[in-house]
Order: sequence, then structure tokens, then C-alpha cells
Amino acid sequence: MAIASVGLTYWPQSKALADDRIWGYGDNNGPKQWSQLTPQYALCQTGTRQSPIDLQAEATIEPITVEIHYQPTPLTILHTGQTIQLVVDNASYLSLDNRDYSLQQVHFHHPSEHTLFGKPFPMEMHFVHADAANHLVVLSVFLKEGPENIELRPIWRTMPSQKTPAQVISNVQVDLEHLLPQGRRCFRYDGSLTTPPCSEIVQWIIFQDAIAISSTQLKAFASLFPTNARSVQPLNQRSVLQSL
Repeated sequence: MAIASVGLTYWPQSKALADDRIWGYGDNNGPKQWSQLTPQYALCQTGTRQSPIDLQAEATIEPITVEIHYQPTPLTILHTGQTIQLVVDNASYLSLDNRDYSLQQVHFHHPSEHTLFGKPFPMEMHFVHADAANHLVVLSVFLKEGPENIELRPIWRTMPSQKTPAQVISNVQVDLEHLLPQGRRCFRYDGSLTTPPCSEIVQWIIFQDAIAISSTQLKAFASLFPTNARSVQPLNQRSVLQSL
């Protein structure tokens, strides 16, 4: 699938920007410096519809219909240098506003990027979808501390400790449907990629309910990525919808 045109540097299938390795989450290449690293990242500073945001109770109440059609997928995992990512086949998709978006990949942030009523979660998981015209929908799930997450166990057991190409883990599948919360209350808004080049091309769907992850699992991810999250950005008059 051709997606280099929107600069999605964490897609292994795409021809990523040649300088995609210069950005990160450190003191010298972190979110506050992204716009200064290259003119291609200027939108990270000048954009008016940036993500993530804080999700507040005053969001407009409105029905939000998202039809999710996820299938178990072989576990294909990589360390991008900025996160742990799962590459999935094209069997899984969601439908939003009578348009289908194919699930491309899943990745993780520590701590959460979006906040709920001013409070962050320990982690956040992003399901990145695209349609044939490269319109993007990102489905977001918060992770809270609790019992061990059995569905995440095979992913955590095979997480590479350093940057690697995609690896197919033999005889292991991930049931993507089981990585979603049972409650489907959600928020919706128009925003951006939360990584350079911060393109303002994303429809965000964020579940209000979180799934559990154990303290041991949390520490294992944090040992690889002490922080790989962008802070919340100004809303700038945008509307945020909240489902019933």
C-alpha cells in the first residue's frame, strides 16, 4: 500500500523520509525540537489541528458509529526505534461514515498521549487504518495498571530490545478483537499524526474505557521506552464528539 506521500515514518512498507531517524523523544530530538530538526516537520509547531489532546467532559454528545471487523492475525513484530509495532494483514478493517479503512499496524506509547479529563494513563495503543485514498483513522485504546493482559503476553514475550526489521513469530496469532475494551463509549475528533511530520490528516476515535496491563508488563515496555509520547496540544476551536 502506497503511503509514503503522507510521511508515515513508522510504516515499514513505505519509503520513509530519509531523515526519519533524527527525531525521537530525547532532550535534543524530542517533541519540543521536532519542528527545528527539518523544514519537513514544521507543522509540528505551526499546525492548528495537532494531536494528542485532552478529552474533556464538555465534548458534544452525539452518536458515533464505528463498525469494527478485526480478525486474528499472525504475529509480525518490529522495534522501529521509537516504538514496538505490529504489522497486520489486510483482513481487519473498520467502517466509519460508510467508508472502509483497512488496519495497517498497531503500536504503543508510554505514557498515554491523549489524556482523559486531564489525567494520563500508563500506556496507549494505536490501531492505524487507511483507505484506498490514504485517508487515516486511528483507533486508540488506553492501558491501565491491573491484572496481566493475556492477549498482550505473546507480544511482550517477543518484543525486540533494539531496532529490528519486521519478524514473523512462527505459530503465534494475535486476536485483535480481544485488545479492545468491552465498553465502546468513545470520543471522536479531527487531528494529526502524533509523530513527525505531524500531518493533519487523521480522524481519531478514542475509547473511554481502558484495558488492563500488569505492572510487570508496564515495566517491561518502559525499560525499552522510558517515554515515547507527545504531550497534549491546544484544541484550537475544534469540536470533540463523545458517544452516549
